[in-house]
Amino acid sequence: MLDAFDAMLYALVLAHIMRDFGMSKATAGLLYTLTLVASGIGGVLFGFIADRIGRKRALMLSHSDLLDLFLSRLDFRLAS
Repeated sequence: MLDAFDAMLYALVLAHIMRDFGMSKATAGLLYTLTLVASGIGGVLFGFIADRIGRKRALMLSHSDLLDLFLSRLDFRLAS
C-alpha cells in the first residue's frame, strides 16, 4: 500500500521544494536519483538482513532505527 510513497510524494512537492530552496532542475533530478538509488540499496540490504534474522525482526529493527532518529531529532529541537 505504501510502496514508493516517498518517491511519489517527492514528485508531487518537487516544484515547491525547488522554489523554497532555490534548486535547479539538475539538482532536483540528482536528489531524486539518489533517493531511488538509496531505496534500491536499502532494499537489497534489508533482504540480506531479513534472510539472516527473519522479516519480522528485520522490520522491527528498521522501525526502531527510524524511531531513534526521530526522537533524537525531536530532542535536538526541544533543546534549542
